[in-house]
Amino acid sequence: MSVRTVPSFNPSSVMAAQAATQASERAAPSVNTTTTPVRTFPLACAVRQKSVCLGGRLRGHDESAIPRWYHGQRLRQLLSCAVLATLATGLATSTAHAQSDGATCANAYYAALQDVRASRGDELSGAFSALRSADPVLSGRWIYSRALFEKPSRYSRPLEAERECAEKIKVAGRQRCVRFVEPAIPAEPPLPAELEIAQQPSNDELRVLKAVADLVQGRGAIPDVGNNGRYTWVAQRATTDLKTYINQPAHNALCSGAREVTEFYAKALKPLQKRIDDVGELVRKARALAGARIFAIGAVNPAVGGMPEPIAADTPEQPLITLVADAVRLVVPGETVATILKETSPLAALQRAKPSLILAQVQAKKSEDQATRDRVTAVALAVRMLEAAAYTEIYAARYRKFSASVISLPTDIQAVHARTCTCGF
Repeated sequence: MSVRTVPSFNPSSVMAAQAATQASERAAPSVNTTTTPVRTFPLACAVRQKSVCLGGRLRGHDESAIPRWYHGQRLRQLLSCAVLATLATGLATSTAHAQSDGATCANAYYAALQDVRASRGDELSGAFSALRSADPVLSGRWIYSRALFEKPSRYSRPLEAERECAEKIKVAGRQRCVRFVEPAIPAEPPLPAELEIAQQPSNDELRVLKAVADLVQGRGAIPDVGNNGRYTWVAQRATTDLKTYINQPAHNALCSGAREVTEFYAKALKPLQKRIDDVGELVRKARALAGARIFAIGAVNPAVGGMPEPIAADTPEQPLITLVADAVRLVVPGETVATILKETSPLAALQRAKPSLILAQVQAKKSEDQATRDRVTAVALAVRMLEAAAYTEIYAARYRKFSASVISLPTDIQAVHARTCTCGF
C-alpha cells in the first residue's frame, strides 16, 4: 500500500502578504488582533484568528501533514488581512484629519461660549434665586388696598383709652391704685391709619389687583417659581443645565450635541416665555386703568384743567412717580408734591402721599362741598390702581432679568454654534 505524501508548505509564497500585514498593524494599532471579531468594523469578519493574520502555525500539528486545501484557504485569509489592514490605514488617516478639523472648530466654539458667558457675568448663577428672593425694602402689605385683601383678625378689638391712676397705696409690699381719673379727651381725634376707599374696583381693576396679590404678600418674590409654582422646575433646571453647558472645559467633541441641547431647552422654556409676555400685557393694562382713573379726577370738576390723558397701550410710558404726583396734586399741598417727585420708586412716592391723602379725606368729610368729596374719592381710586401698576412693573422687571440671562441663552448658543462649528458636525 503506497502512502501519499503531502508536500510541505512553502511560506515564501505569502511572504509579501505577511510583510504587508505586519507593516499595516504597526501603522494602524487600532485594528483588532484578538480572536474575538470586531462588530463595529465592516470588514472585521475577515479577521478570524491572530495566528492566521500573523502567519503563525497551528500548534500540536505537523505542518507536513497539513492538507493542500488548507494552504489555499490560509493564503486567501492572508490576502484578506492585507486588504483589511490597507483599508484600516486609510480610515485612520481620514479620521485623524477629521479630528484635526474638529479640534479647530471646537476651540473656536469654546471661545465663543466664553464670550456668551462673559456677557451675562454673574447674573446667570443667581438668575433663578433672584426670581424667588424677597425684597427687604417692600413691606409685604398693600398701601391702599388692605381692605380688599387683608381680613381683620377675629380676636382684634378697638383699643380703649387707658385710665390714669390718681392715688396709690402699698398693700403687702405691692402698689395698688385706689382712685382713677378718666383721660382727657383730645380736641381733635387722631387721624385714621388707612385711606378709606368705599367704592369697589371694576372687574378689570380687580383682575389686575388679584394678579399681583401674591407678589405683594411675598415682598416681590415671583409666585410662579415658588415652592409650588407652575414654572419652578423648568426655570431651575434650565438655569442649572445651561450654566453647566457653557462652563464645560474645551474638548474636541464640543460641537457635537449642541443643537439638540439648545432645541430641547428652547422648547421647554416656551411656556415660561408665554407667561412673561402675559405679565408684560398686565403692565400695560394696569397703566391704562390707572391713567383712566387719573383722568377721572379732572372730570369731577370741569373747571380744573391740565389732567393727563388716559394711557393707551401704544403710547410712550410716563414714569409712575410722575403719575402719582399728577394724581394727588389737586388735594395735597405743593411741598408734598415736590417731595413725591424726589422719591426713587413709585411705591415710595405712594407711601409719601398717604398721610396727606388721609388728612385731605378727613377734611373733605367735614366739608359741605360734594365736589371736594368726590375729588378726594377719585384720587383714592387712582392711587389704588397706581399701586397695582407699580407692582406689575416689579413683576415684569424681575422677569426681564431672567429672560435676558437664561431664556435667551439657547438662542445665543445656537447662533455661535452655527457660526463656529462648520466642520461637519
